[in-house]
Amino acid sequence: MTEAEVNANGLRQYTPEYPHAADEEQVRVCTEFLQRCQRTQANRLTWRNSVYSYGLKHHIEQWARKRDMGYYVSNGAAIVAALRLGLAVQPADSGPNAWIGVTRSSVYELFCGVGIQ
Repeated sequence: MTEAEVNANGLRQYTPEYPHAADEEQVRVCTEFLQRCQRTQANRLTWRNSVYSYGLKHHIEQWARKRDMGYYVSNGAAIVAALRLGLAVQPADSGPNAWIGVTRSSVYELFCGVGIQ
């Protein structure tokens, strides 16, 4: 998957009517969060070994609010940040969401404020 296949809403093939690219400031916030997460070691991503982009974006939003870094990030911004970091990214279903190759436990730790700051 490449950035060209992603818009602000998520995977472009499922939302072609939405032409806007992911906002760079939102991608920056997502990148800061994802850099602190542990990568998944699996080649094939599933709900057991990765996180769903739409749920992840909500965790990132709440984490960012606690740090006065903004209040909204798009689904597409989370996917683009993951791609730029070289994380595994795979379509999740027949919609705009993707599986992102970071562990659920590391996302939860950051979301709850017990992870690496």
